[in-house]
Amino acid sequence: MNDAARRAETVAEDPAAAALRLHPAEPAARPAPAAEPTVAERAAADETARVQGIITAARGGRMPQEFIDHHIEKRTPLAEVSRLVFVELQARGAQDRGPQPGTSVTLGEDPLVHVRGGIEAALLHRIAPQFFKLDDKSRPYRGLTLLDTARTFLHAAGVRTSGLSKMELAAAALGLNQRSGHGYHTTSDFAYLLADVANKTVRKAYDEAPQTFKTIARQVNLPDFKPVYRQQMGDAPALLEVKEHGEFKRGTIGEGRETYQLATYGRVFAITRKALVNDDADAFGRVPTMFGRAARNLESDLVWDQITSNPTMGDGNALFSAAHLNIDSSGAVIDVDSLGAARAAMRQQVSLDGERLNIAPKYLLVGSAL
Repeated sequence: MNDAARRAETVAEDPAAAALRLHPAEPAARPAPAAEPTVAERAAADETARVQGIITAARGGRMPQEFIDHHIEKRTPLAEVSRLVFVELQARGAQDRGPQPGTSVTLGEDPLVHVRGGIEAALLHRIAPQFFKLDDKSRPYRGLTLLDTARTFLHAAGVRTSGLSKMELAAAALGLNQRSGHGYHTTSDFAYLLADVANKTVRKAYDEAPQTFKTIARQVNLPDFKPVYRQQMGDAPALLEVKEHGEFKRGTIGEGRETYQLATYGRVFAITRKALVNDDADAFGRVPTMFGRAARNLESDLVWDQITSNPTMGDGNALFSAAHLNIDSSGAVIDVDSLGAARAAMRQQVSLDGERLNIAPKYLLVGSAL
């Protein structure tokens, strides 16, 4: 058999080779191009990398877990966390050792919190220096105008204020504009700061205003605005003698009921951005002070009105009436005789069950003219 015949026989005896020749392999399909990641996916990947980097850097510096949790929550950039780790290692004086037993790492305060606290204290001192004193945190802001204070706060919040007019700066500080280019959507915190200043001023003025009804009244707390029914118990019935082989007789205790309910009072006073531009400190000082005193006076008026208006009580009779034996219709002036008669009448007061109370008078409630 010659070489050509031998090659033909070999090919014929190899069915796989024949199949390959008759049915050539299909070309492999090209893989589909990978889809571009979305903005949300890229942001998630960046955040994962930041968190993992913080954990790695902190553990490498043997920082406590609270250090890691704090900076992850505060979204501190990885570069800043690495710097803080290096600073801590340098402060220890030995980069190959972690914190010594019994020591702790102090986390830095948010700069905006520091600025906010200082500005608030400085404004309170400017409004009412007799009540609010300066400290080291507030002293750098004591000489600033309201508009300069707003600019300082915005800078601490990372808001760019260059090129803004006074009115635009005031609007940005109060959160009146929503321009993403300047980041105004984050600046309403300054309005909250001013509200806190006003609230503390109102509260201080409220506490300082005098009230005269507390000597004869007491304060109670109510959980909601539903009517409250206050029960008044009478006296235990007189005890009766029980004869031999006798039985105990039942007695009753009288009761009365008065009703009261919570109510809401308020007014709105708007402080516009013009107050910032004009540096009108009175808008944040004098006006809240007047509101605080007005609230205090309203409380007094409402309480004394329960006496001077002679309201109808739960038994259907007026507070001061002949049925209650607590009124003198003669119109006598206040002197020794009329006070003696009033004292005797008070001694004759009885309970709901008609039992003598034997009350001794202690206060004389009269208007300022008397």
